[in-house]
Amino acid sequence: MGYGSQTSASELVGDLADEIRGKTILITGASLGSIGGVFAETVARAQPALLILAGRNPEKLKGTVDGISKQETGANVRTLKLDLGSLAAVREAAAEVNS
Repeated sequence: MGYGSQTSASELVGDLADEIRGKTILITGASLGSIGGVFAETVARAQPALLILAGRNPEKLKGTVDGISKQETGANVRTLKLDLGSLAAVREAAAEVNS
């Protein structure tokens, strides 16, 4: 399992599907069309119990949520407002995830 810059999301998720299935997965920067968004759509196929898409603007995550919903993976997807540039915002998001 040597992963590098040429490893695709499909390869990674294919190898780790058993580790993802039934777990809570949090992905940052998952806006539609971004690397994080493509990764989130791929991870959803491995059937996590909960997929949390985090970003500064939850509205920008909506396109990715819609794309995952269209895949009919049955993934439970939620968005989380998270600004990694603010420790107060990180603490607030962490408290929300932990609750």
